[in-house]
Amino acid sequence: MIDVRHCHIHHFKNDLFEKYLTSLPAFMQQDICRYKMPKDRQSRLLARLMIQQYLQEKKYDGTLDSWQKTIDEKPFISNGPAFNITHSGDRVAVAFSDQSIGIDIEKISAVDVQGLSTYLHHQEKIYIDRASDKQDAFFTIWAKKEAYLKATGKGIASGLSKMSVVEEIVSGDSEHWYLREIVLDQAYKCYVCAPNVVHTVNIQPYTI
Repeated sequence: MIDVRHCHIHHFKNDLFEKYLTSLPAFMQQDICRYKMPKDRQSRLLARLMIQQYLQEKKYDGTLDSWQKTIDEKPFISNGPAFNITHSGDRVAVAFSDQSIGIDIEKISAVDVQGLSTYLHHQEKIYIDRASDKQDAFFTIWAKKEAYLKATGKGIASGLSKMSVVEEIVSGDSEHWYLREIVLDQAYKCYVCAPNVVHTVNIQPYTI
């Protein structure tokens, strides 16, 4: 099963920022404060608060103090669950699992669909071109692609055009990855990706 916690940053009161920031390890406080835009600082703080709450709620031995990153810059916590963070617009979400997990949320907005589609796999280009709502189709593909790349730890640098995510199953040379849409807000596209079929996603809003 996959757990997803999510939050709208407007629910976070600015006068509480410093209070909750100081509850985090010093290295996390410094990392968050590197960002100039308040929305960027808030979204990163909220993600870490969600992780902190989840660790305590599920009684994991790991804590935020044991936060580390793989060589691919994917964060993990020793003696904790696999997790992945995403934020877009005013939404922040974190997915938790006992196996590798990826999640991506994208706010649907006016973009150059034709121009951005040039970076995608040819099957994805066909999917978007044939769609009656090309903007919706583009963000569907983009959220699926990001969730897949984050789950596998490959990242965008590995190439957006090398693998198609038109189907809900992405097959590599020796592995399969499964995608599933979750609805957190009608104005966004959100997908999770895991190495097994995603039968159940437990979605819970996070409140401070």
